Amino acid sequence: EMLDALSCQLQAWGCDVQTASSLSETRMALADNIHIPDLVITDFYLANQETAHDIIAAVHVDSGPVPILVLSAEGIGDEDKARWPANTCLLRKPAKADILMGMMTKAMGD
Repeated sequence: EMLDALSCQLQAWGCDVQTASSLSETRMALADNIHIPDLVITDFYLANQETAHDIIAAVHVDSGPVPILVLSAEGIGDEDKARWPANTCLLRKPAKADILMGMMTKAMGD
């Protein structure tokens, strides 16, 4: 549900969106890409004990240091944040559309 809502909001802003709900789906989406993603948005906690760490590692192996926006309804510990690359931002959810847009811009360094 959250993935669909986020996808709709991003498409309304004119973003080209690919969705994935797991590490394996993320790898398949990356394999289908013609261009390196401008930004990857991921929840911190995923199904099957996967986390944003798994997504970030897969993206960086495939595409290099792509900016990442991590979403979470729960607090993320400093130890977890310390493992993230420099171009990673955290957004607590739920978040309003203008806050999401601001964090996307921040993550992409614009």
